[in-house]
Amino acid sequence: MTLQMKPFVVGPLDTNAYVIWDDESKDCWVVDPSLWPKNLMAWLGENEMAVAGILLTHAHGDHIGGVADLKEAWPDAVLHCPASETEMLSDPVKNLSSNFMLHLTSPPADVELESGEVLMVAGVPCHVLDTAGHTVGGVSYHIPTAGWVFTGDALFAGSVGRTDIPGGNHETLISKIKSELMTLPAETQVFPGHGPDSTIATEQSGNMFLTN
Repeated sequence: MTLQMKPFVVGPLDTNAYVIWDDESKDCWVVDPSLWPKNLMAWLGENEMAVAGILLTHAHGDHIGGVADLKEAWPDAVLHCPASETEMLSDPVKNLSSNFMLHLTSPPADVELESGEVLMVAGVPCHVLDTAGHTVGGVSYHIPTAGWVFTGDALFAGSVGRTDIPGGNHETLISKIKSELMTLPAETQVFPGHGPDSTIATEQSGNMFLTN
């Protein structure tokens, strides 16, 4: 079995969504499906994929906007959301989508996640890391066997997530990034919620928010 991953740029805020699967199965997992996921949905259909699970790094509107589309197409897809952010799924004010006049909501979470849990994603362990600070309960998903970590809006290439928003806390975010992400193997590939991918080694040496 070889784990596969394909990124998609989705929605008006160019949110990165990711599809994860193994090459022996048509079941897949989707990380952070955003609004208007036509390109993502088309690819899943063309490749006869079935969505088994959805992983949310946090519950801002630009990361949950495509959940309803996926759940309509694959009702059995299991939606995983950080436990402290489940109320945001149904509240456009709390998920900040009302700020953009979009008023987005998502179906309720099937699984409420706590940091420290280990999920089986596409047949391999996936560790739920506490990377709160951009939001109150934000998490990252680390798949050690693949050398991947999906960081949502906690860590970007050369930057970190905004904290000047409701639920944001800069000190918490930097502390969590340093303790949960910067301690991963240096070669780990970083797949953020927006922008290009990176590596832990690159961020350890060149991210100005983490080197001070």
